[in-house]
Amino acid sequence: MGGISIWQLIIIVIIFAVFILPIFMALFSKKASGSNKVMWVASSIFFAWLGYFAVYFLVIRKALSNSPSQ
Repeated sequence: MGGISIWQLIIIVIIFAVFILPIFMALFSKKASGSNKVMWVASSIFFAWLGYFAVYFLVIRKALSNSPSQ
């Protein structure tokens, strides 16, 4: 009662991997410094959402429209 289930733990790990890990990778990278890191973090946040929209509109929506209706 009141504990965390395995599914909640899996969801937390997925959220961490998809949203938070790229930000930490950008912040702690030795390839960029100063304002370049800030721009890298901002672009990783912004373009991640653009990537999700692109996948939805180009792949998933197309697959749903091509599937036979029941």
